[in-house]
Amino acid sequence: MEFKRLKGNRIYLSIPEFKESPIYLSEELKEAFILEEKKKYTKLEVYAVGDIVHDVERGDVVLVDPAALQNAPVISLSENKKVILISPFDIIHIW
Repeated sequence: MEFKRLKGNRIYLSIPEFKESPIYLSEELKEAFILEEKKKYTKLEVYAVGDIVHDVERGDVVLVDPAALQNAPVISLSENKKVILISPFDIIHIW
């Protein structure tokens, strides 16, 4: 099933691309890797915004509160697309 739209006061952030390892990683290890990499994220692109979010748009590049980012869940939208779910209140600024 394909992603259509996001509801409510929520924002999806694209996860930056990382080089695939030549070593096979299980889904659990990939998730652990993403969690560890989130500590390094400073500029993240907005993938989608909820229908009641008005000051942030798809494609904006944002800085997110690092503490909120560490606790943010990773959502699988499809086999090839994963996003980070945050609240608009976690955004510090927009570039």
